[in-house]
Amino acid sequence: MTNNYLLVTTTNGLAICKSNGSGWQTDRLCLEGKNLTCVTSRLGVILTGGVDGIYRSVDIRQSWNVSSHGLHEPHARWLASHPDIFKLLFVGTEPAGICISQDAGESWRECQEVVEMRKEFGWQLPYSPEAGCVRGFAIKGTRAYAAV
Repeated sequence: MTNNYLLVTTTNGLAICKSNGSGWQTDRLCLEGKNLTCVTSRLGVILTGGVDGIYRSVDIRQSWNVSSHGLHEPHARWLASHPDIFKLLFVGTEPAGICISQDAGESWRECQEVVEMRKEFGWQLPYSPEAGCVRGFAIKGTRAYAAV
């Protein structure tokens, strides 16, 4: 996508907004009715996720496919693209988990060690004691950091 678009997740889908020079206006609403919480876009691939998994578009938002293969926890809370490796993506889930994709979001591999840490340290959200979640990533070189 070009730089004059803004992708906004909502409780009713993904709003794709376009700059009109003095502000933003909604150009299109995709995935209506889906409660979405995160989005990332890189080189024409858009991934957005929410309470029921991840959706992927490779044709500039015209069509969407479910892209949750390998996710053990479908509630996606945060998506991040590696800045240097196009096909490397991360998703943070609720309950707290991390999955990695090495094929631009077509499939995911769960990081089991994060699940074990969640259980050992009792990560949870104040309003949802059984949950906890990953709410952010920072990527520097070959390291990825997650906020839980």
